[in-house]
Amino acid sequence: CIRDSIETVLKTGIRAAIARHIVDVPAPERAGMEKAYLGGYLHQGLQEDGEYCLKDALRLYKKYHGYEDRLWIWFGPRALGVVSSELLSRVAQLASELKTGWNIHMSEVIEDVEYTISRFGKRPIEYLKDINALNRNAVLVHGVHLDENEINLVKKAGASIAHNPSSNMKLSSGVAPVAKMIREGVNVSLGSDGGPSNNMYNMFQEMRQAALLQAVATKKPDALTPREVLRMATIN
Repeated sequence: CIRDSIETVLKTGIRAAIARHIVDVPAPERAGMEKAYLGGYLHQGLQEDGEYCLKDALRLYKKYHGYEDRLWIWFGPRALGVVSSELLSRVAQLASELKTGWNIHMSEVIEDVEYTISRFGKRPIEYLKDINALNRNAVLVHGVHLDENEINLVKKAGASIAHNPSSNMKLSSGVAPVAKMIREGVNVSLGSDGGPSNNMYNMFQEMRQAALLQAVATKKPDALTPREVLRMATIN
């Protein structure tokens, strides 16, 4: 749990930004969409009251944020469809006010895009902008299925993308247009996603996979330079 993660950071001396999981909608309307997020519903073990999630996140923020300038508490709304528009807007606003970050799984599979279009009449990034939840504090995890307009919106907002190449391959999610995003001026970082989606936490492997995937996708062996990949894994 998050408290175990925090305790590990405190004991080992490493640096970390840890996001408190936030949900408030079981998302039964997604049932039947087999490849949609978590099979179309949020597992009962992950369901929580939204207000409790937010209050607990704020409590952790007040207690640990900024500890020895190496621990930062973020907000972690899980994904569109399991977080209401109202709560998502509040999270984005709070993160901005408190000068901290927030992250959310975004456009990981094509069914995520189909879901937001069918439910909200907009693509995922357009929906975030519409509810005033797209800001520079946001880290959008995956971003595999972003179109040209969405990439531009992310750039204008100053938000970041967290690319998870091994996870995207294992789950056959697709190939994120990372090289294009970087050329367009979007800040792209690198991650591993969770253990079940990857089987390991190896940033050196992610660096290699990111470079190779973009080479295949663009048919250009230098689509991502070594310097760009290193930046993705570090200062980005």
